[in-house]
This record gives sequence, C-alpha cells and structure tokens, in this order.
Amino acid sequence: MIAVGPFSLKRTIGSLVVALLMACTGSAFAKPGLTWRQTWLPGNTYNVDDAVQYLGSSYLSLVGSNKGNTPGDPATTEGVTGSTCSPCQWSLLAEMGATGPMGPSGPTGPSGPMGLTGATGPTGAQGPQGPPGGTSVNLLKIAMLQWYNATVIPNYFTAGDTPIALAFDGAHIWVADATGNSVTELNASDGSKVGTFTAGGDFNHPFALAFDGAHIWVANYYGNSVTEFNASDGSKIGTFTAGGDINVPHALAFDGAHIWVANHNGNSVTELNASDGSKVGTFTAGGDINNPVALAFDGAHIWVANFGPNFAGNSVTELNASDGSKIGTFTAGGDINTPHGLAFDGAHIWVANNLGNSVTELNASDGSKVGTFTAGGDFNHPVALAFDGAHIWVANYDGSSVTELNASDGSKIGTFTAGGYTTFPYALAFDGAHIWVAAPIANAPGWVIKM
Repeated sequence: MIAVGPFSLKRTIGSLVVALLMACTGSAFAKPGLTWRQTWLPGNTYNVDDAVQYLGSSYLSLVGSNKGNTPGDPATTEGVTGSTCSPCQWSLLAEMGATGPMGPSGPTGPSGPMGLTGATGPTGAQGPQGPPGGTSVNLLKIAMLQWYNATVIPNYFTAGDTPIALAFDGAHIWVADATGNSVTELNASDGSKVGTFTAGGDFNHPFALAFDGAHIWVANYYGNSVTEFNASDGSKIGTFTAGGDINVPHALAFDGAHIWVANHNGNSVTELNASDGSKVGTFTAGGDINNPVALAFDGAHIWVANFGPNFAGNSVTELNASDGSKIGTFTAGGDINTPHGLAFDGAHIWVANNLGNSVTELNASDGSKVGTFTAGGDFNHPVALAFDGAHIWVANYDGSSVTELNASDGSKIGTFTAGGYTTFPYALAFDGAHIWVAAPIANAPGWVIKM
C-alpha cells in the first residue's frame, strides 16, 4: 500500500476489512461494479461505486466527482453515528471494530528443581571504575560526537490513540492526537505526562503543531481553524479561522512574529499575527501553491511543499515572509516528487519526496538543487524531516523506520526501527539531544518514541 497524502493511516482491523472486500469482489457478497481505490486521499477524485478505506473503516462513494469530502464525517457519510448529510457523498461499508477485552492470565507454572551449586571460581582482577550510572548512553558514540543517537535503549510512550504531530517548547514535547481531539504534553526529560488538553472542545482532528516561544498553536484539520493555548498551563487563548480562509490546515510554521498555515484544500497559505490571531493575509503565489502539506521558515522566507492533487504538485514555492510575495517555485529538475516534508539546516532546504523515495537538498539562497539522495534504497515513502544541527532525519512511513543522513553531503549514517516501534512514523521533532518520532498506528494506541 502506498501511504501518502495528508493523513494515510493503517490499522490491523482496517487491513482485514480491505482484504475481505477484495476477496469478495465478483462474488455474491460484493456490490456489482465496486472499484477498490485503497486508502482515501483528499486530493483524489472518486466516482460512484468507488470504495476506499480510511482510519480502519471502509466506505463506498455515492456520487461522481467526489473530491475533498472526508469519509466517516457525519456531514458526508450515511450509516455513521450522528450522520446529518442529505444527500450524502459516502456510505459506510464496514466499520472498524472495537478492541476486544484482554483475556485472562494463564496459571503460573510449577517451579523447576534447583540445580546443583557450582564450584566458586577464582576472584578476578579489579576493573577500572565505570562511568556514573543512569545515563543509558553509548559513550563511544558520544566520544565521536555521534551523541544524537547514542541512547542504548529507546524510550516509548503513549499519548493518545493517533499521535500525528509533534512540537518541542524547550522543555516539553507536545503531541497531537488526531482521533482523540486532544494535545498531550510530555516532559522531554523522561517522557512522563504533564497533562492532556482539549481547548474546551475546540480541537477537531488536530493535525499540526507549532511553538511561538510561549504558546502552542494547533491546526484543526476538520475544523478549518487553528487554536492557540498557553504552553505554561494548557489554557486556551483562542481559536481562529482567518475569516474563513483557513481550509483543511495541514501544516504550521512560526517566523518569529507570525503563524503561517498551509491550507491544503484552499491551495494557499494564511499568515496570522501570533500576538492576537488576526489575519495578515492569504497568499496563493499566483496559483503555484497546490495542495500544500508542509512549511519551513529559513529566517526570511516561507517554503511551501506543493503535494498537488493526484500526487502531481512536484514542486516547492518560496515566499517572502515580509509580505507573502512569491520569490520562485522550484522542481529541482524534476527530482521533487510529491513533496511531503521540509526542513531547513541553516543554508539549505531539504525536501522529502514521498513517491520518489528520496530526499532533495536545495540551496535556500536561490532554490538550485544541491543533490537528491536515496540512502541506498532505505527511503520508503518519506513523509517528515528534522534537522539536529548536523544531521537530517527522515521518517519512512511505509518503511516503518527512521533514516539519519549527514547534512554535509547527504550520505547515510543509518536506518533505525527502535526495536520495531517506529511503525508508520508520521512526524519528527528534535529536543536538543534526542529525536522524537510519532508513530500513529504502531499499535493501539500509537507510540511516541524517544531515540
């Protein structure tokens, strides 16, 4: 399965539903003419009797030219709880089942007989004094300045069912739970939970986060809004729509004074004053912005990843942060392929090419291509990037892994799975010492991994 687009998740039960639907095609149990289109993507157009899966359930399109209507939303789908549509664009085929109860523990087996005591061996020479305990780090890697991935045993934490976005505020990791409509704050030091917040019900499928130095901003994917709350205590400051300009917000960026919002369905970016949430402007770059899914700030400019409908955006656009005017749109000679993640390293913009299974490095000064890298084939539908001061980290959604590159030349350092916990990684964050990974459907619930 190609896992791309703004929110393409898999669950075990969803896979079973898909398998059953495909097995039944052509039988007496399948709807005649049903066309299986795999995972729903907001940029795709669906015809009557097209079937898709989304968040573990499957749906049938009831209308033609069906685009941008989220299956499972009560406003678009018949057969779901609270359905209000008439007519509806989707019909529920098979709903994800609830997690079953834990089975009873089995009886403890009998203890085996104690073995004979062996002879005492000779006392060995005293070894050198070891380092202080409790660090759980690989000292050799630290000595070689490879301390970013020096943790011997990764740490795993839960923060809702669907951790989909991350942000670091200097002391805490904030995690957006898309299906739980909440944001959880963890201590970066040990992963312990500080609190979980809902902004009084304003969160609606939170999908992206940004920190402005004092506040956390949340993109409400289904709510067509962004919410601001205090990082100090989680209290809500306000929820803003920019007069209706915010349209399926998919990414956020902070430029020191303003919050920038990527409007996936609006083919635009909106700039808000971080001081009060008021709208500065909404920009389309003369039509170049095409289903934007990622943003990056380079100190003076906003970079926009144009994912495009039907995976055809294949470009990044650079705007002046001062006024939203377009500087240019770049394709890296065709190397940029369904860009889904951006990162700035101080001099270059790095682009995750989702369908290209590669990462492209551009000069931030003029958008020219430095190189395109594949990590020896380790990239598998990359969706997110992070810079740690010396390395670029890449989340491989379908590879269920994270790859580390040297930012100096794009060479691969390694690809990591954190013991199998990085299943379908979707977001990355760097806290000054560790890389954090959000894996929304590693299990039920998903995992937040500290590497």
